[in-house]
Amino acid sequence: MSITRRQIFENLTLARTRDLLTTLGIDSMTDLNKADLIDKLSRKSSLKPEMVLNEFKRDELKALCEAQGLDSSGREKPLLIDRLLGKDEQMPHHVAEKLATYQQTDLMCFMQKLGDLKVYTERSW
Repeated sequence: MSITRRQIFENLTLARTRDLLTTLGIDSMTDLNKADLIDKLSRKSSLKPEMVLNEFKRDELKALCEAQGLDSSGREKPLLIDRLLGKDEQMPHHVAEKLATYQQTDLMCFMQKLGDLKVYTERSW
């Protein structure tokens, strides 16, 4: 799932949001408070999430990945941006952990059934 503009700006300080707006050439909203600014930016369709994320520092991208429950490892900005935009096939940590638990449980059940089958076939021969 792709990150929304609202999610992007909610994780930034007001000062950093204003800096980004200046960098992106949007100076008309810099006098608003944070709540109003986030509200306006989240509805600004011309402001694409990818365009905003490209202006982030690597540490900001990592923090945003963590806030979204995504893997924050990696040093390359494009990789982190892809995760945030949902272009990376990797699933969120909490989902991966749950899946691994289920897979391990299923494997143990399978091995148990396989063992039972082996015992059964050895006895029947």
